[in-house]
Amino acid sequence: MYFLKELRGNGFGKKLMTLCLEFAINYAYSYCYLETLPNMKTAQNIYKKYNFRDLENRMAITGHSSCPLFMLLDLTNKK
Repeated sequence: MYFLKELRGNGFGKKLMTLCLEFAINYAYSYCYLETLPNMKTAQNIYKKYNFRDLENRMAITGHSSCPLFMLLDLTNKK
């Protein structure tokens, strides 16, 4: 997730994350997986607030080969 500099700090990241996770839960997704870049610290902080955990390895070939950080959120007990 990425916002223009002038939009940052207004809670849009948290709102978008909540909306996406609510959608995933409502449509019976079991996990939410993401890949990110090391310099996107603010985004990583948001992910960790939502209990994403770091993974050591990529889960699949997603097309984001330049993103070396992987995170996963278990949605199975959020239904």
